[in-house]
Amino acid sequence: MILNGCINHYNFCDKRPCVRCHRVEILIQHHFEETNGTCRCHKCKVWLCVLTYHTEICKLKGCIVCEKAKGIPSQVPAAPVIVHQTPSLDPDDLIVWRNESFPCDTTHFKEDEHYAFLDVLGKGGHGAVHNVEISDDVKKKYFNLSCRDFVAKKTDKVEDDEKYVFEQTSNHPNFLETYLVLQKMDPNDRHFRIVMERCEFSLNDHLSKLVNDGKRLEMDEAIFYWTQIFDALKHLHHLHIPVIHKDVKAENVLLSIKDNLVRVKLADYDTVKRLHHEFTMPGLNPKGTPGLIAPEVLRQVSHGRPADVWNMGMFLLQMLFLRDFNRLQRNILALKTVKNMNKFLFIHYTEQLIKNFLNEKIPELKQMDKKLADLIQSCLDEDPSKRPTAIEVLQHPAVTEYTRRGINMNELIRNLNA
Repeated sequence: MILNGCINHYNFCDKRPCVRCHRVEILIQHHFEETNGTCRCHKCKVWLCVLTYHTEICKLKGCIVCEKAKGIPSQVPAAPVIVHQTPSLDPDDLIVWRNESFPCDTTHFKEDEHYAFLDVLGKGGHGAVHNVEISDDVKKKYFNLSCRDFVAKKTDKVEDDEKYVFEQTSNHPNFLETYLVLQKMDPNDRHFRIVMERCEFSLNDHLSKLVNDGKRLEMDEAIFYWTQIFDALKHLHHLHIPVIHKDVKAENVLLSIKDNLVRVKLADYDTVKRLHHEFTMPGLNPKGTPGLIAPEVLRQVSHGRPADVWNMGMFLLQMLFLRDFNRLQRNILALKTVKNMNKFLFIHYTEQLIKNFLNEKIPELKQMDKKLADLIQSCLDEDPSKRPTAIEVLQHPAVTEYTRRGINMNELIRNLNA
């Protein structure tokens, strides 16, 4: 390596050409005479650093190197630098997550080219769901499907916990199939679009129609929906990293008919939480729906899988007593409009409203099926450690009595299509 001492040696050496002088001469010839200071090879970069330092401190009149440096133009054009870069991707319509069945070499799924974003199908607390039109050719090319219909949820963000659920539920029959997450970069409306399968029916619409017709959901049908959603939760609870859903409700349960069978599917994963330990950290925002979330979630204390079991107990009561449950929800929401209603008062009055609802409906449920009512009471125990697990619920005699009996599928399909 050439150092400032080598240049000083070169100026005063009386045994030239010695080895040290020869190295300096080679660089002088290459840098000053052959390239006129424009070379940026590794040796020249080091040489330039030494040269800059030397010319600043050198006091020797007639220094050979300093004289050579003066002959170089002050503004020497730098040698062109070739930088090899990966071509930048257009951020709009960029695929940020894909189902394993979607081609991995496709980076974008373009609006108006691959799909049309249509009217709003429904709105929720975390985004609106739109109809999506995709041609048969695009379906076959990218989805290997020709008959399925699609929807897209427009949302501000998609958490990593959601993507984890997309990946872990893609082959499970009781989850809504998710295919793509797209990034939209409109300067005035940046958002994501989650492309999913479309189901024919919403359980909430089905229940609302029954109530409007003065009817009530039959117990056999309610248990049919309830057990399939419990199957979905059992799957989430026993993943390598378990997941809790925390927002099971009629609006998040969809119904699909295929091969003369009704399949019940759990949807909407905005509230899901991975459990890296048995329980979450305390202080989490109480995500979920008023009247359905577990007390420990509402109170923002540590919670785990038992929170979903409480949620499922309330979900069954929602299906069986929808009109009264809707009144409960309206009363809870009304608390938020009360002046000077702080968090602690809201929790207190919400829990009191739920307690009053349960004191009224559990006796009604006991008249319908005492064993099932006792099971629901255990699901709604204030102490999370005393609640049964998803597996224990599915294996409980009060439940297996219904599952063994089954349901008249043809009649159910007729009722859904009515």
